Amino acid sequence: MRALLVEEVRAQLQLAMAEGGVLQRLEGGAGDGLARARLAECQRVSDHHNCVWEILEASPNPFPPTLLLCACAPLGSTAILVRVTSLTPHYRQLAALARCARLPLPLQRLLLDPGAATAGQGAPHHDDPLPAPLRNALAARHNASQLAAIRGALVDFRPPSSGRGDQPGAGGWGSGPSLTLVQGPPGTGKTTAILGMVAAFLGCAAGARGRAGGTFAPPCSDSRPASGEAVRVLLCAQSNAAVDELVGRLCQRGILDSYGKARAVRVLRLGTLESAAPRASATHIDAIVAEMERAEAGGAGHGFAWGSHAREVQDVAKELKNVLQDIECQENQARLIRPMISELRNELENESSSRRRRHGDSESASEWEEDLEDIQAAMQTMREMLRGTQSSLASLNREKTELLERKNQAEARMKSSKESASSRRPDLRAHALNQAEVVAGTLSALGADIFPPGLAFHAIICDEAAQAVEPASLVPLHLLAPGGKLVLVGDPKQLPATVISCGAAAGMLSQSLFERCQKAGTPVEMLTEQYRMHPAISAWPARFFYDAELVDGPDVHTLAAPFHAHRCFPPLAFFDCMEGMESRGSGGSLENREEAQLALKLCTGKLVGRELLGSYGGEVESLVLLAPYSAQVSAFKRHVSANAALKGRVECSTVDGYQGREADVVIFSSVRARAQYSRGGVGFLADARRQNVALTRAKRALWVVGRATTLQCSEPWAAFIDHCRAQGCVIPVLGSHDDLLHATHQT
Repeated sequence: MRALLVEEVRAQLQLAMAEGGVLQRLEGGAGDGLARARLAECQRVSDHHNCVWEILEASPNPFPPTLLLCACAPLGSTAILVRVTSLTPHYRQLAALARCARLPLPLQRLLLDPGAATAGQGAPHHDDPLPAPLRNALAARHNASQLAAIRGALVDFRPPSSGRGDQPGAGGWGSGPSLTLVQGPPGTGKTTAILGMVAAFLGCAAGARGRAGGTFAPPCSDSRPASGEAVRVLLCAQSNAAVDELVGRLCQRGILDSYGKARAVRVLRLGTLESAAPRASATHIDAIVAEMERAEAGGAGHGFAWGSHAREVQDVAKELKNVLQDIECQENQARLIRPMISELRNELENESSSRRRRHGDSESASEWEEDLEDIQAAMQTMREMLRGTQSSLASLNREKTELLERKNQAEARMKSSKESASSRRPDLRAHALNQAEVVAGTLSALGADIFPPGLAFHAIICDEAAQAVEPASLVPLHLLAPGGKLVLVGDPKQLPATVISCGAAAGMLSQSLFERCQKAGTPVEMLTEQYRMHPAISAWPARFFYDAELVDGPDVHTLAAPFHAHRCFPPLAFFDCMEGMESRGSGGSLENREEAQLALKLCTGKLVGRELLGSYGGEVESLVLLAPYSAQVSAFKRHVSANAALKGRVECSTVDGYQGREADVVIFSSVRARAQYSRGGVGFLADARRQNVALTRAKRALWVVGRATTLQCSEPWAAFIDHCRAQGCVIPVLGSHDDLLHATHQT
């Protein structure tokens, strides 16, 4: 597994350098040869598997990934360092593999042989740990399959007994951890089921005292971390979007308490603050710690006065700004007065010389004095004004010096207070983690060195578990309390983790822990009721991918839309673009111009047609153009950005990038199209899991644009086209699309 991970790191680095044009950007620049040598060294280092492994073993904090991008250069040489990609997730996965040997033996047995370890699980306990009011409230809020998944998560879960504290293994905890797999097909309320599990886990321990969640408080005599019979739950997922969805729902709706009533929950979001969505940023650990620091700064008897020092600095800076403005005004006034005095002096001298030339000594002295008095008086006035200005400037400069000194002193005090707060911050983070009932973060974020020693979680729920490589799923397992519960939630029928290296893929690196446990015989609880798709859209995926176990929820009939009455806008349609041809686009990716034009015209008819926009505009809140190839998506984006009616209203994405999301209307371009009798396959479009994702994103309408003769060489696509023919929703497209779109305006 270690070798497969390093092989994948090398492949990702090579891809990142190729896509980023690193060497091309450096060509001709200073140090180009050395930069090439450093990038080549990066590949050589990644070739030596033991080198990366020894770095991890040598220090708890591995060398920064940037060190792999720049080997030691000769003294005096110039190196150009280019950030190619982040290796932090890979380092943390390797570290998780290294920790496996130190995990408790029962957890090791569960990971090595999940089938045997879970063979005895599944029988409900005689003593249901849920309080009756919470059990009834959960039953009222969830459908039968969601309730079965929640109950399955509680199988072999025994909360800590009252009075035993958080000691692992105390209070009736089982001798080893237990595992539950929950499969969540598209639109089955997976997030709702997870929130139900969180309420169930917390409710098991809250029944004795009805503990309610609240806000985080700074450490003080009357603020204690969650302890006693408290249960801590760790929520994790592969992507930030999934984590933010869980956190946002927890903040918005809260959870059910032991009495079956809604309550707030103390949830803490980990990771970088920039990666958290706005709705989850308030729960981020940095935001919570900042609130604690502000609370301590404002409290009596606390030594954190950085807030008052900061205000002092601001006040002094404001005074200094006013003084500097006054100094500037006085200096400007002085600059105006000096030329005026010079002009008056010159005028006086010129006037005296002129009179002597004209009259010689015949004119009396009194007459001279009378003529020059006004000029001398004006000069005196200007001199007095200048002296006053200079006196004001001297006073202002003294005040400026005093304010600068005060500002420097206040800044020094603020810096000292900030340093004290920074040294205090790890303690505040540990306190926040101890107070939290639910901690959430990506799998990679949970590998950060942030958790205080001894902190353990009684339940770990991993969402998107089928999308993560197994080493990523191992990252948080060292945080699982002995006898704790591990719940993996995902759908192996959808796209797995992306693995670039062919060697790593051949070595099964893309296989998730969920999929391996399922193949080993671990029972799976499946969510079977979907609420996302119109029945015409869900019918084929439910039968083909889920063996007809997936059924429609009671309210999916509300997804019917008035535009379905138009011949070319039914809820499901396959537009057979017979004249479309695939071609190589930028970067070697494929595109199909005819399909792109048809998809854009469908958008135009949908959004700017007078009748459609006026009558059904409220029925389409979201519309997405999907394609399996990036070149086709780029073509979509160019057309959409050039159309004012579509810009901002139509999203463009690859199928892989849209997994986990949904839209009212989805237009999918398959791109692959060749001459009728030419040989060849459809590439990675033949992957049934990618097809499942592409065909299950739509709520109200799914319109597939493709060439039937090409797609039918793939068994899954042939089955889908046959289904569309049986439903009468295959629409042939030849020549101009205008007549086709004109039909959409007929009732």
